[in-house]
Amino acid sequence: MPCIYISKMKKIIIIIFFSLLLLLSGCKKDIDKIDNEEKQELNYQTLKDYDFDVNKYEIEEIPFVFLEKLSRLDNYTKTTKGSTIAKKIITYTQVIDNVYNHKDKHLITKSSSSLKNVYHEAYFKEDKISYKSKEKDEFSDISYEEYQSIYGYLPYGANLEGFIISKESIKEIKKIEDYQYHILLDNEIGTNDVKIQMKEFGNLNDYPIFSLIEIDLIIEEDFTPIKIILKSEYEIDIAVLGKTKCVQEYTVTYEIYE
Repeated sequence: MPCIYISKMKKIIIIIFFSLLLLLSGCKKDIDKIDNEEKQELNYQTLKDYDFDVNKYEIEEIPFVFLEKLSRLDNYTKTTKGSTIAKKIITYTQVIDNVYNHKDKHLITKSSSSLKNVYHEAYFKEDKISYKSKEKDEFSDISYEEYQSIYGYLPYGANLEGFIISKESIKEIKKIEDYQYHILLDNEIGTNDVKIQMKEFGNLNDYPIFSLIEIDLIIEEDFTPIKIILKSEYEIDIAVLGKTKCVQEYTVTYEIYE
């Protein structure tokens, strides 16, 4: 009888032990889940100036902290230079040459080729936007809502060259070297505003279809922007050429003023 009792006691102790292990492991999972959710919902708008240090963040947070840093800069100029190469029966190059001054909220967009020339100039004022599509034209006023419905996005704001940055739109981010990061974006998620602008400026028959979107982000240790290098591949449907494969590459250079 004593031996049977001890055997039963051992079984009860073993059952209790494994039950506690299962309970503790379940609690650990819940804690991890809560920690991850809190991290994903971090409000970067609450950051102090001393928080802008790349060494404080995980690599997946870098684009979000960068956009917050950019939103706090009052006086800078960004210059965009590059080209789009389209290949069909013929190969033609569309040259890109844009300048945006954030202090004056002034944008000049120029793009030229043997097939298409684009000119767009705009002043982003407090309650309206003054713009024109030809250099010799007079400025016309338009609301922000209507402007964005036509041209997709503003040259400033919570976007990276027009692409909406989110946990879903970033497929991969890796460090190239100190303060340089390579970002691979989803070809659909977060591309809506860019497609609207490309269709308008390119006079396309339909929205472009992306097959590659890569961005190299080069910053200083405190997230101050230095350069953005963009490469994208996509298909357009345009008069004369029809459906055409394109490769776009350009560099955005920032000049920050005190």
